[in-house]
Amino acid sequence: MSNITKLIKKSHLEKPQKIDIKKINEKYSWIFEKDRNCIISPDSDGIMCALLMSKYLNWKVKGFYDGKVLLFDKDVVPKDCVFLDMEIALKSIKSVGQHLIIPYQDVYDKFGNGVFDNCLSPNQMRGYDKQFFRLKFPMATVHFLISILYHHFEIKLSERAIYPLLFTDGLFNVLFKYPENVNDWFNCLSINSMDNPLNKFFYKDKNTFNHIMQGMQEFFDKRDECGGSEEKKNKKKIGRGDYLNISNKNGPINIHESDNFYSIDQDNKENILKFINYVCEYFEWNFQKDDWTFDNLKMLKFEKDSLNSSGDSNKKNLTKKNVKEIYMKKIFSSAQTGGSTLEFTYLGDLRENSSLFY
Repeated sequence: MSNITKLIKKSHLEKPQKIDIKKINEKYSWIFEKDRNCIISPDSDGIMCALLMSKYLNWKVKGFYDGKVLLFDKDVVPKDCVFLDMEIALKSIKSVGQHLIIPYQDVYDKFGNGVFDNCLSPNQMRGYDKQFFRLKFPMATVHFLISILYHHFEIKLSERAIYPLLFTDGLFNVLFKYPENVNDWFNCLSINSMDNPLNKFFYKDKNTFNHIMQGMQEFFDKRDECGGSEEKKNKKKIGRGDYLNISNKNGPINIHESDNFYSIDQDNKENILKFINYVCEYFEWNFQKDDWTFDNLKMLKFEKDSLNSSGDSNKKNLTKKNVKEIYMKKIFSSAQTGGSTLEFTYLGDLRENSSLFY
């Protein structure tokens, strides 16, 4: 028996084997509410989450957050928006994401002050922390959302939707790299049930390997068309076509200021809109462009840091003591991106901006 199979068996003895939709209905009922505003991660998963929520619940995209830069519509406040594909460490803000966010449950219980109480997370619902890192949710946030929304709405996915759904967060790689964990989560989210809209993509024999490979090749080609000119790619200004690049290690990029507000640069916006339209073609959904905000934005910048136990001498180790310290300093968001790495963003001194978050 492999080590991961042993760990799965251990989790089945200690943790929930199924996501409890009744608990979501009771504690996170806002995820089923119509006509909400949202702020999304600027990658393919955040984009697909927004398209899903727009299609079935008429949600509107009012900003973007990548862990360093927060852009939001000048007429909204972040605390009134749901953050999609980002885990926010404030009880006053609603968020949903798929990362493992609590490295040590005992430290969080004692010092975390319940900061993730309003964060809908598949890993949190199963009680997974660092010791179960190998069993963390292996799919994207959009797969999680589909698997809970179908309990309340009739979610229809076109046959070609399989390609963006396999593409986002590299699911096409994960399926065969971590089959034991994927199968466990398929059971947890009832993807192995014919009622789940995702079932037809993973449990029907018509999707042969060659058929999927050809479809993925076509989707990659479409994605690459959205990446801007070779000159801009070389300068890393635009980057991949499936990502709205709004910051780098030096701060905000592809953003310009006018009359004290900010807008996404036109070429960057055009490229991501092209990608969004391609995704909508695959899903056979209409893109409600007017419900997405790219201009007249306010901007806040955050300090991002990490705890790392993989030998990086420039970083503090991922220990219980250091995790306690970051809870004491207050963080805005966090995600465990590796078995030994916790990335997080400090909330900082909000001063006059405090009312945006509390």
